[in-house]
Amino acid sequence: MNNSNIAVGFYVDAAGATHGYTYNIAANTFSANIDDPNGVGATTAAAINNTGQIAGFYTDAMGVMHGFFDNGGVFTTIDPTGSTSTMLLGLNDNGLAVGTYIDAMGVMHGLLFDLLTDTFQNIDDPFGIGTTTINGINDLNQLVGFYVNGADNTIGLLANPVAATPEPGSLALLVSGLLGIGVARRRRKAA
Repeated sequence: MNNSNIAVGFYVDAAGATHGYTYNIAANTFSANIDDPNGVGATTAAAINNTGQIAGFYTDAMGVMHGFFDNGGVFTTIDPTGSTSTMLLGLNDNGLAVGTYIDAMGVMHGLLFDLLTDTFQNIDDPFGIGTTTINGINDLNQLVGFYVNGADNTIGLLANPVAATPEPGSLALLVSGLLGIGVARRRRKAA
């Protein structure tokens, strides 16, 4: 949901097709369907920012899941190079989207995508390599998500980058911050 009380979501119709939508809480109204034109009855709207841009994912005719970015009805497919499945789950006002993808080796990674520079960053918790999902980002570029550890426990994570606008150096700090969170979590469990 954004600051204008517009929420996004999805529903499944009687034919089994999935459609995204927006919901205006104040007016109690739903938008027309949000359907990525590349999707085959399978579009999920997962995030909206304060400018009304939407992120989510769709499934194509081959059954492959792709991330998408909707800017006023113009859809852009968002997939890291070599991904076999992508989902965008969060979006902020700085042009950053987050989610998860599966690479060609079948390994799941959290992802950070900069819509302005068209660049990706893997976000992997050091104790959840292959199981990290990033599902939220705020306008301070703080990330939230989760991973599954070796004991099959789902563990939440929070990453606090130093800078408000990611640059190559701050993205490295972000990854370092994730490593620090994992180490601190590991130490707390051992204590």
